[in-house]
Formats: sequence, C-alpha cells, structure tokens
Amino acid sequence: MSQFIELIKVVAGSSGGSAVITAAFIWFVLWVYGKFVRMTTQHDAFEKSCAAVNARVEKIESDMHEVKGEIQYIKSTLNTLVNMVQTSTQAVMKAHSPLSLTEFGEKMASEMNADGILERNFAGIKAKIDAEVTSKTPYDVQTYCLERIPVFPENYLDKQALDAVKSYAFNNGRTLFECLKVIGLKARDAYFKATGLV
Repeated sequence: MSQFIELIKVVAGSSGGSAVITAAFIWFVLWVYGKFVRMTTQHDAFEKSCAAVNARVEKIESDMHEVKGEIQYIKSTLNTLVNMVQTSTQAVMKAHSPLSLTEFGEKMASEMNADGILERNFAGIKAKIDAEVTSKTPYDVQTYCLERIPVFPENYLDKQALDAVKSYAFNNGRTLFECLKVIGLKARDAYFKATGLV
C-alpha cells in the first residue's frame, strides 16, 4: 500500500502527473456512473416486467372467478333439474318470452315475502346491475338476474333476507337455487319498472 502511495506522489510531482491523476479520476467516475446507469436500467426493466406479470395474474384471477361462477350456476341448475325430476315438483317459471312466474311461483314469492326482500335490497341490486351489465337490453338484465342472484346471493341480499329464503326452502322442501330464481325474476321486474327498460 505504501508503495502505491509513493507511486502517486512521484506521478503527482512529475510534470503532467496531475493531468494523469485527473484523467484517471474522471475515467473512474465515468466508469462508476456507467455501472450505475446500467443497474438502474436493469432495475426499471425488472419492475416493468413484474408489473406486467402482476397484471396478467390479476386478469387470470378475474377470469377464474368468472369461471367459478359459471360452474356454480351449471351445478345449481343441474341440481334443480335432478330435484324436479326426482320429486316431480311444480315449475316456478313459465317457459315463454318474457319469462314469468307460474301461479306456483307467484305463491312461492308471496310466501317468501319476495317483495319485502327486494324492497330492502333493491338499491344494491340495481347498483350492481348498472355497474356490471354493459349492454342494458332486457335479455341481458334478465340473464344477469337469473344467473347471478341464485349463484351469489350473499352479494345481493342482506343476511336477514338470505336466512329467510333458506328457511322457506328448508320448510317447504324446495331448493335454495329455485327460491333464489324466483327472487331473481322479481328483481328483474323491479329493475324494468325502476328504469322503464320494458
């Protein structure tokens, strides 16, 4: 180390020595700066790729949530069909356009107090329809109400209302899905009335 210091003193003391030291110092600063710029550029590129990966993961999670909902809807529909075949239950909806409740479906709606349930929960249901249904055709609103409310009732009904529907289903030998379809159809009608869509 002492030899290195002596060498610097000799170079600094000689003519042009300070210029060499200055040039070496400038070269060293530029070299450090270049390393810093490369590291910063690599870090920025890494952060951008991480952000892109995070965006893709969020999209996949969103798609998976949607697929889970569709699977749950199919499962619930199949369970209802199996239950109807096994017990020969009455249908709650008429299969004509537009869909409407049968006399039995109206009786279920009355016994469940569907109108009271919707009165307490309609503002939230309407807000979700407004936010999530991009094309506000009567068909799209109907599909949304009949596919979303029965599959994710906790997103549309308060706990008291959902518990009341579950109790009704249990006490009357109906499936929860079937009862919630009645609520979904009544919600569609309430939305049509509130918005003047039909």
